[in-house]
Amino acid sequence: MNIKKYLIFLYMSVMILLFAEPSIKKELTFSEALEIALLQSSEYRNAQTAYEKAKLQLQSSELISQTAIQLNCQYAYSNVTSQLQQVKDQLDVSISVGVPVLSTLVFNSSYNITGAVTFGAVFTPLKVSSETLQAEIQLAKVNKYLQSIQISICKTLAGYYAGVQTAYWSYRYAQLVEQSAKLNIDAAEIEYKNGNLSYYDYTTMQSNYFTAQQTMLKNYTDYMTALYNLSLYLNVDVESIAVSDDIPQVFEKIASYTEDAIQEAIPFETFVLLQKDYYELSLDYQYRKSIIKTVLPDLSLQGTVSYNTQNNAIGVTVGGSIKLGTGVITQNAYKIQILELEQTEANLNDLYSKYKNNYNMIVRQVFQYSILYQGALLQYKKAVQNYHNTKDFYNSSMVGIRELVQAELAMVNARLQLEQYWWQILSRLADLGLLSNREIANF
Repeated sequence: MNIKKYLIFLYMSVMILLFAEPSIKKELTFSEALEIALLQSSEYRNAQTAYEKAKLQLQSSELISQTAIQLNCQYAYSNVTSQLQQVKDQLDVSISVGVPVLSTLVFNSSYNITGAVTFGAVFTPLKVSSETLQAEIQLAKVNKYLQSIQISICKTLAGYYAGVQTAYWSYRYAQLVEQSAKLNIDAAEIEYKNGNLSYYDYTTMQSNYFTAQQTMLKNYTDYMTALYNLSLYLNVDVESIAVSDDIPQVFEKIASYTEDAIQEAIPFETFVLLQKDYYELSLDYQYRKSIIKTVLPDLSLQGTVSYNTQNNAIGVTVGGSIKLGTGVITQNAYKIQILELEQTEANLNDLYSKYKNNYNMIVRQVFQYSILYQGALLQYKKAVQNYHNTKDFYNSSMVGIRELVQAELAMVNARLQLEQYWWQILSRLADLGLLSNREIANF
């Protein structure tokens, strides 16, 4: 047995040299870890840059009104001598204002007005150009990509952070088990020396104590490994995360969610738009729908009005052309656009159904784990109350240290179960896209 004790001492010494006991000087909350993760992510930074570029590209292609009215008016007045045909007192005036209505009046020396007035009104309604529409779609896609990266980082970070939390409480539990085993073996040694305990029972307790020590060291190693993995992910040296014996209020709030409350917190229509593939396909569908134009006849109409004062005559000329757009190429191009739109709509409906099923499953799992969490929370509160009562009894010398350790052991074990249920809930909330919520993340 002395060899076993020596090996235990040697093993613990090596572990202490390899790992320093984690200090709680710099407790890292989840929200702080999330900020660090976003800052350290090159993918997130690149997406932010792409988003800013897309905003600038949209500004460059902002809509300029294509509706314009142009008015050009020109006339000339001249007084010409009848003998020498010499021009004098000539006056030329030209007016131009923005719309194609052309007017020209000419006055000759006989003071007879001959002229032609031509009106050509061109109206092009305000519309979004293809370049602007594509820039808007690109901006929306990049923005959604940025959100998807943030959600992905939240989910990944939650896994690392949960690993540290669970490992921490497992280590604390193993410490108490080891402490309880040590107290038992100390008491057993006295009983064994007094002849009240068999050698078999005594060696069994020694073996249990040795196993408890090994478990404690393993859990400590797991805890330090979890901290190391979190540090690698964040690219910073994390000494410890924020751990409190008190239950954050947000835990109890979320744990009391019903299915209706979860669906109200994040409706399905919000959830489905968080899915990058669905959102991009919906943008593609909207774009295809907007560029489809019904094949209608093209109508062109021109008119000329002239007035001659000598003959007191008015002349009107009207002409035009009609293009029916019934050609095979035009009709086939239109049908192809319709088929592509229908195919996109079918794919969109498939994704909608897929994410609807996923959403219902996640909401149901959150609700089920919430029920388990509520039960574990009641057990934990009872264990905490029992521990405080036992501690009071211990301070009054009414119970021994073994009873106090057992009460603390039950409390930590209940907390470990609570943490495991909580992180199951949290991972589902991350799937719903709620993890970036500041209220939820700030713990």
